Order: sequence, then C-alpha cells, then structure tokens
Amino acid sequence: MPMTSCRAEEVEDEFFRGDIATRSQRLADYPMEQQWRIFLYGNQERHPPATGLAAVLARGGEPMLRFILKELESTKRDLDYRDSMVVFQSMQWHGDFAICADRETIARIRGNQEKIVHSEWRRIYAEMFRELCDSR
Repeated sequence: MPMTSCRAEEVEDEFFRGDIATRSQRLADYPMEQQWRIFLYGNQERHPPATGLAAVLARGGEPMLRFILKELESTKRDLDYRDSMVVFQSMQWHGDFAICADRETIARIRGNQEKIVHSEWRRIYAEMFRELCDSR
C-alpha cells in the first residue's frame, strides 16, 4: 500500500517515477483522495497528460463521483473541473455509474461550468458536458 504521510508532490512524483505499464494497477491501490490528486497532477503537471488514468477513478463508481463533486465545491482551479469531466465521461461511457440517469448529479455537474473563470476552459467544459450523455 502506498505511503500516506508524504507531501502530496512526493507521492505524485513517486507514482510517476514508477513503471508506465503498471500505472493503472498501481493507482487503484491508492486511497480515493490520493487517486484524485495523482490524476490531477498527471493531467495538469505531466506531459503528455495521463488522461488514461481516468478509467481507474471511473471504476470507483458512485463513491468516487460523490468524492469528486465534494472536492469541486472548494477548488479554485479551472482545470480541476475539466479533469473531473474526463472521469465523469469515462464513468458514464463505460457503465461504471449511470450519471445521466441521475438528474440531481447532472444539475451539479452542469452548475460547475459557471465556476470556471477562464472563458475557453468554460467552453471546453460545456462541450464535454454536451458529450457526456451521448450514447457511446
């Protein structure tokens, strides 16, 4: 089990120093909060972004969805909203949780668009939201 007492950056850097081929498997061993932080770091700080890790979070289903929505209540970072949508799309499209069948959840996800400050990220989020409930 991964260490939980390290600074976040240390945990994230250590994670990405590991074998690329085992990233998904290793990420699944972390607690939900660290999975989310590692995922954000992998998409916002690493190049190329590690968007494929969204599937690991998506497999967490409704508990992960609720956790991410709670985290988004206090974030001030536009990219956190964008990256949440990558997880939500994976969750919906791969059957990990039927987000589009839950009107309250859809309303919360739609409402997050208004919290995005930068107009281009808000536009991208809106486009991703429109695609969320498309049948895949």
